[in-house]
Amino acid sequence: MTTFEITMSAIAFITLIAIWRAPIQAVKVGQKLQAKDREHQNKFAVFATIIGYRYAMGNMQEFVIATNQIPVVFNKDKNILLAYEKFIESHKKTDNKATKDCLNDLIVSMGLSLGYPEMNNQWISNYFYPEAASLEFDARYQQNLERVRRPVMPHQFPSDAQLVESSH
Repeated sequence: MTTFEITMSAIAFITLIAIWRAPIQAVKVGQKLQAKDREHQNKFAVFATIIGYRYAMGNMQEFVIATNQIPVVFNKDKNILLAYEKFIESHKKTDNKATKDCLNDLIVSMGLSLGYPEMNNQWISNYFYPEAASLEFDARYQQNLERVRRPVMPHQFPSDAQLVESSH
């Protein structure tokens, strides 16, 4: 065999291996891209929920759920985790301004991480919360307070017979 034939055989062999491995590599690359896209979608869903409910905060179940997902969804971003810890600590105190400031910092960190370079505290502090929603919330809040303050007397509990009747 000549050098030319050996070279051509080697090239044919390498081409055959490349043809065989190409679909496998393509699937691996596709899986990596899908995983990155899924991670981005999860982060954006948490971000969008928090920014959407930011001034209803603990009054909205969706906000609480999304906030509790931050350590899982943004687990690789130390800046966000630090802002999250500050927000949680500020929420334990009664200083509403500090809590809102920490929430704004958290949202800005998340936005920057997701590729929104224009995100800043001034932009975040603008929000829409109609007065009617505020009045409705205040009314529900007052009703809940009255319910909590009013003690339930033993004679107000339904008897076993009443419970049985109401279940039929």
